[in-house]
Amino acid sequence: MVRKKSRKSVKKIEKKAETEKSNNFFVRVKWGESYTSLILGFLVVIIATALLFTFVKGKGMIESGSTDTAPAINQEKAANKTYEVKSGDNLWGIAEKEYGSGYNWVDIVSAN
Repeated sequence: MVRKKSRKSVKKIEKKAETEKSNNFFVRVKWGESYTSLILGFLVVIIATALLFTFVKGKGMIESGSTDTAPAINQEKAANKTYEVKSGDNLWGIAEKEYGSGYNWVDIVSAN
């Protein structure tokens, strides 16, 4: 004789199987790699945007109408000086001696 299981025992077994399945979140939701990649990609975009915003905010913008306040002390001092060019001198070397930076050779050219 085969014994038939009662409805109560079948329901208990089904509930036990359900709780075992629901314990694993990823199995219950049936998440795959695509959803995980989507969420991680979204987080990367959010973080990159926040970093970019912080970087731009830290730089500060010069408003239209405002003037640049770079010091022109070396230019004013050197504007009144005269320099006698010697053999072997070049604009870069003269600018380093007189202005403190070789990049100011442009100022020498514009003054002459």
